Amino acid sequence: MRKIKKNALAAGLLIFFLCAFMSCGDTQDEDAPIVAPESMAAPTETEPEPETEPEPETEREPETETAGPSEDLPQTTEPQTTEPPVTAPPAATPRTAEPQATEPPPVYAEAPKADFIRSMFERAIVVPGSSYKVEPPPEGRSVELQYGVVPLAENIPEPFSYFKNIVLLGDSLTEEFSVYKNHISFNGQNVLRDLNVIAIRGYGAYNATRELSANSHHPLFEGRQMLPEDIIAATDAENVFICLGTNDIVWQEINNFVIYYANLINNIKAKNPEKNIVIMSLTPVAAGYTETKLNTQSVTEANNALLKFAAENNIPFVDYGAAIRDSQNNLYEEFSFDGTHVTIPALNRLVEYMLYHPALPPDRNPPVLSLKINGAVIPPNSVAEVQEEQTITISASHSSGISEIRYISGGEDVKKFAGGSTALWYNGTGTVELRVSATAVNGTESDTVTYTIKVTPKPPPVYIEAPKDDFIRVMFERAVDIPGSEYKIEPPPPGRSAELQHGIVPLSETIPEPHAYFSDIIILGDSVTLGFDLFKSRIKFNGEAVLGGMSVVSSGSYGVYQSSKQITSSTVHPRVGGEQRYPEDIIAELSAKNVLICLGLNDSWLGVSGYIEHYSALIKRIQEKSPDKNIVIMSVTPVTKGQTKLSNGRLSDMNNALIEFAVNNGYMFIDFGAAIRDTENFLFTSLSSDNYCHLTLPAYNRLVEYMLYHPIKPKQPEQIEQPEQENQTEQTEQDE
Repeated sequence: MRKIKKNALAAGLLIFFLCAFMSCGDTQDEDAPIVAPESMAAPTETEPEPETEPEPETEREPETETAGPSEDLPQTTEPQTTEPPVTAPPAATPRTAEPQATEPPPVYAEAPKADFIRSMFERAIVVPGSSYKVEPPPEGRSVELQYGVVPLAENIPEPFSYFKNIVLLGDSLTEEFSVYKNHISFNGQNVLRDLNVIAIRGYGAYNATRELSANSHHPLFEGRQMLPEDIIAATDAENVFICLGTNDIVWQEINNFVIYYANLINNIKAKNPEKNIVIMSLTPVAAGYTETKLNTQSVTEANNALLKFAAENNIPFVDYGAAIRDSQNNLYEEFSFDGTHVTIPALNRLVEYMLYHPALPPDRNPPVLSLKINGAVIPPNSVAEVQEEQTITISASHSSGISEIRYISGGEDVKKFAGGSTALWYNGTGTVELRVSATAVNGTESDTVTYTIKVTPKPPPVYIEAPKDDFIRVMFERAVDIPGSEYKIEPPPPGRSAELQHGIVPLSETIPEPHAYFSDIIILGDSVTLGFDLFKSRIKFNGEAVLGGMSVVSSGSYGVYQSSKQITSSTVHPRVGGEQRYPEDIIAELSAKNVLICLGLNDSWLGVSGYIEHYSALIKRIQEKSPDKNIVIMSVTPVTKGQTKLSNGRLSDMNNALIEFAVNNGYMFIDFGAAIRDTENFLFTSLSSDNYCHLTLPAYNRLVEYMLYHPIKPKQPEQIEQPEQENQTEQTEQDE
């Protein structure tokens, strides 16, 4: 067996809130004012209040000279042509608080339950490895993902002190907690009297990460705009509940929304290192509501993406939207007057949900264990069937972080691994018992979960015929022969010789079985590659999601240069269990045999020769740790025409140098950027999510199809084998 290690606070004057709220009669005058722009960097408001977003605005730069992103969350920035992108949040000195009287410990007590809460308890399911329960997952969410929400609690915190210690950061939906503060009640009491609310209509994670300017759109504090992290720093509350997203998903891709969300959290933590961050779900919209991209499906997808992000970064996720949505994920009609904003009874429900799902103190919950095969969660105490060399991923999550994961496989000794994720696979067949447990950083222990693992033989590769998309069909129509073989390749792009083009992986009429093929792939890359993970369940080939078993080792702003740096708080190496790891170490712990390297967008500043030098060094480090892995070089994906941040000509030169390097060193080169570039080598604008370098879902679908029709080990054409058989027959006859 081989293993893987894998004080008075407000968002403005109350009069401003009331006036703003009273103007909500028309659904288009509310949070939906943000309209999808042509470029991701320039959302605009459709009404004069509060202000129109500038075009374009730039994202705030870090306030420190230390290079690198936050230690806590992945920070994705756009590739640059100068020194590798550095995106560190300010190395802020913890704020010195005024001396205060010692607070008593939180008080938890029983309280009467409303019918909707009682129903949640009746239908609740147990979180594996714990005694805690969560409500069943809503439509469109896996059980495994649901385990990551803050669980139900029989005893609730004392409401007045609980809400006094909370800052709600949000938009006009959150603003209602301030507008109706004196009317919202729990158990007949005004429990929100001391709640801190920082909110402004039309606000989102994107706006919150913009610099202050005459045209920026930030909450008001003491009569002037201030950045949210600065307002939060002026409060005594220890817990920041972020309630943003509705105004982000109406115009941008969800993966970009999550990137802005992560950057916002980094900004808050840089100024407020002692405060706890809690992610709140987006509240639902009414059935049939379709203001731009805001609808039930987009809200569901955004919540799932936030929940996944929260679980990966040990941040509590309170799914309070569950209090006001029906079984189809729609907002109950009686709880809204315009399809998005809610009534006082709905606000009462949200308050009660928060009390019965207390996010703090976070260490009350034990670690949550998860075991996955091919991306599918395996229920505790069940029988799981795997193939030889198939990866079994074990992960654990906890708000304080995971100190250690332990497992016993069969009669072997206990295996211990630091961090929140590890994995294993088996060589040979048979049945073994696998027992798993974990310890959180604060010492909290999980229960031991037992699985029965049946290991079956690994089948030989299967090649199939499949329908071709138009762009693949065109490639076949225009394909040229490779001299001395029966293989064909697409014609060379501008700036590449036909001889050099012969070094790419050729077209294949039959493709490998997609699920098995991608399960044997590890893809190493940057923020573009990260999309394969963010969109994994939505990227499809021939109507099926085929990437469930593929391993994605990626980080925003990553490149071959960054991969060479020693891990510090300033580096941006991929994270496993919330901790930075060297890519070669992560790859060594994965059972997949093929490593596809997709790096280069953040390395063009090195020059072609420097880029190849660092690329070669990265491959050497991978092969030293994983001599049995098959290295495959992927082309650097293109950028759109007209932007000035990256030279597309330089990227073309880098790709040509990569082909030459691959041919000279016996590596395969897959030119999958050909699937998304035009005849001038530029990225199709329609396939870019930011009119720059990042991609849309259709673009990822194209890349997947290109990889299947340019497989790592193409099946030999029948035409090659036949002449050899005839020659052997002729020779035999002559010998006789």
